[in-house]
Amino acid sequence: ASAEGQAVPNIDQVDPGLATEREVVRDRYLDLLENRNAVADELTAVQTSGQFVQEAALPDAGVGRSGLLLMAGAFAGLVLGGLGAVALARASSRVLDIDEVVDRLDRPVVATIPSSRAVRDGDWLLSGEVPTTLVPVINQLCVRAESSIEPSGSLTVVVAGAQSSSGATTVATAMATHLSRGGDVVLIDASVADPDLSRRAGPDARGVADFVEQSRRDPSAAPALTVTSTSVYGLAFAGLGDEVGLRLHRQEIARLIDAASSGAQIVVVDAGPLMSTASSAHLAEIADVVVLTVPVRQQRGAALDVVADQLDNVSGTILPVATPVKRSLVLPSGRDGDDSDSADGRESAPDTDQQESRGRTGSDPRVPVRPAR
Repeated sequence: ASAEGQAVPNIDQVDPGLATEREVVRDRYLDLLENRNAVADELTAVQTSGQFVQEAALPDAGVGRSGLLLMAGAFAGLVLGGLGAVALARASSRVLDIDEVVDRLDRPVVATIPSSRAVRDGDWLLSGEVPTTLVPVINQLCVRAESSIEPSGSLTVVVAGAQSSSGATTVATAMATHLSRGGDVVLIDASVADPDLSRRAGPDARGVADFVEQSRRDPSAAPALTVTSTSVYGLAFAGLGDEVGLRLHRQEIARLIDAASSGAQIVVVDAGPLMSTASSAHLAEIADVVVLTVPVRQQRGAALDVVADQLDNVSGTILPVATPVKRSLVLPSGRDGDDSDSADGRESAPDTDQQESRGRTGSDPRVPVRPAR
């Protein structure tokens, strides 16, 4: 503590990125130390159980030529086996740990999403009740995102997954909920491959689909983006409604972000898997911040290499996030889950008192449509 009695901040508060890199280096050192001890124990066991311990002989007997060949062969086998194991791990189609993610992306992992049932259920999506275990991680991500732009500038955050079922919808919704505390936020569901948020919001929340339809009907006009209110004060939603197979063109993506930015200072986009559609890749290119969710122990190495190449075209800030779960963080509507009481995808209505305290009225806070600014 300082002389004034104030606590001195630790390294996690001053520079979270440096703290993450320190943990990565420490984990690598511990792995190397463990591997070295394992190799030493294995070599000792081979030497004591094989033919390397010679029987007692006269001083002038020496070690036979066959004994030397066996020792040399065993040592060469250990070396070649170790090199082969390393090469096999590098060429594997699966990423097994965070260290491998860091190596392939050439960027540190800035946060790790906790694995808990409250996070996986997904009933809190668009309701504002972010699980307690998720709050510290989301706070850290939002601080990093907001610090990457000028204080008075607008912010566009695109959350994309390195592959399907990587938790992009969870992170995008939680970040939008947290950022809405400081001002108006528009959450856009652009995950045309799996629009889970649009299914939860209902067919009336089709702001993105209507925008695309108007834009294609009259390309010279500048259509406004109609958003749907949520139970979270300051957070509006623009979804795909019940559109199936909607394709977003490159020019429509930029106009969509501009229209959303005109009604809110912060725009958060759920882009789904980054390389699933061309629109997801284009969204990442024009975003101020790209949050990449990587499901470690489930991520395909080949897919991550493709994503890493695509990130070279991104000019904004890139924040990789680890999601260590064995299945999707979010259970889509209408699908059965193995440990969720609400696996049918139905979202319970928020409490009436809580709803009125936030300035919302009506039995379903998602139905009223906020007028375009």
